[in-house]
Amino acid sequence: MNGNVVIIGCGIAGLSAALHLARQNECTIHLVSDMMSERSQSCLAEGGINAAIGPGDSPELHFEETLETGCGLADADALMAMVSAAPDIIRELDEWGVPFVKRANHSVSVRRMGGQTCARTAYTANGIGRQIMDVLIQQARRYEAEGRILRYTNWTFRALAKHDGRVCGAWLGHLDTQEMRFIPGQVIMACGGLNGFFGNATGSTANTGIAAALLFADGVPFSNLEFIQFHPTTLRLKGKNLLISESARSEGGRLFVLQGGKPYYFMEDKYPELGNLMSRDVVSREECLLIKQGAQVYLDLRGLPEKTYETTLADIVSDCILFAGIDPEKEPIPVEPGIHYFMGGIQVDRFHRSPVKGLYAAGECACQYHGANRLGGNSLLGAIHGGKTAAEAVLCSEFSIPGGFSEEKPPVPLRYFRMEPLQAIMRAGMGLERSKAQLENALNAVEKVSVPDEIRLFSRAILLSAWNRTESRGSHFRSDYPECNPAMRKSSVVQFCDGEIRFSWEAKP
Repeated sequence: MNGNVVIIGCGIAGLSAALHLARQNECTIHLVSDMMSERSQSCLAEGGINAAIGPGDSPELHFEETLETGCGLADADALMAMVSAAPDIIRELDEWGVPFVKRANHSVSVRRMGGQTCARTAYTANGIGRQIMDVLIQQARRYEAEGRILRYTNWTFRALAKHDGRVCGAWLGHLDTQEMRFIPGQVIMACGGLNGFFGNATGSTANTGIAAALLFADGVPFSNLEFIQFHPTTLRLKGKNLLISESARSEGGRLFVLQGGKPYYFMEDKYPELGNLMSRDVVSREECLLIKQGAQVYLDLRGLPEKTYETTLADIVSDCILFAGIDPEKEPIPVEPGIHYFMGGIQVDRFHRSPVKGLYAAGECACQYHGANRLGGNSLLGAIHGGKTAAEAVLCSEFSIPGGFSEEKPPVPLRYFRMEPLQAIMRAGMGLERSKAQLENALNAVEKVSVPDEIRLFSRAILLSAWNRTESRGSHFRSDYPECNPAMRKSSVVQFCDGEIRFSWEAKP
């Protein structure tokens, strides 16, 4: 395969794809983003990255616990490929210089996170997302200097260019000058999650979700949009929730509410085996029940070893002090469930190919490994492995600009619009608990809010995905259908076709 590859997004998934392609020296990589890699959402990751490298662990157990947490909706073949590749990914990152915490024998240390029965999550003393991004950026710079990777910073995705249903390139728009530019080639989307559609999420506010909306309006199918992970420990700030990483509970943090003036450690009481490290959907729903009763949930980090505050929890301590004036060493942190991760996204196969030939997706914007709920520690792994897998699929394809193809007139950029009214509607309809009435109210309200047609259309697709899943599974909880229906062990698929949103199911083996 020779020619161009356009990668939309410069976080971990995008850089992973770019590096894998650059090593093969068979194509020119155009890496497109509206900001520098150093400011991507990947830099916010804190908990760690999973791999079966610890005592008593195995790729098979990693597979089973990921599939169980995702309620059976992950692609089994893709998932097995990911967990099998995980130990080598950790070894490579270690060789590149990611400063993992090490054991006395200098092997990479692991700790247990939610939904795991053994220690599986490799971690760094501070901000693992930043640490991984630093080494990936350094690796990429060598190829940039050689001209194999071309950076387009301050540019955004505007549209796919297609010929006979096949992707032939991408239109880009410059944020400042509004210049439009066409780059031919196959396209890998690595543009992150849908934070902009909801607001008050833990992720970067720069992840607007607009690229996803543009693709959906262009007929690209999406899957499992109803599954939105609420992280159980977030701290409410103005306009954005601050993530209190699951690592806090891995290091001994305990959730409680006050009952009769005394702490009641509800997770330890109701789930004695895993306690505070139950899967995120379970912890979030338990919190929600208590919040409905008028309780305030707290995360207690007091009394931990001094070294823990100075090393593995240093970022959490400093963030709480800086942004909320709370010192976790001395007082508990008031927490609540907050939107954290989007399991659904662009529909792809195990090789990260979308149904649209020439279009691939990796990272949070793709629907692949997590099913109905994500196992903590799997997002960084999925981004790195997914980027590599998408890149390999590109290299194995036979691509050339077809005869008769001509660049169409550049699309008109989306006009400026205020997202806040839409975000409030989406949060009301797609909360931790949903019902038919809430979803229908949101669907009606979306029709009245002033947003571009592409944004309205994709909002409806998200809401309709939740409306059609008349059961509770993983992160999708319907108060009017509180039970899991075995007959609905299927992935939802939505696609805009012939002027309407079409909904279907994809059965899982």
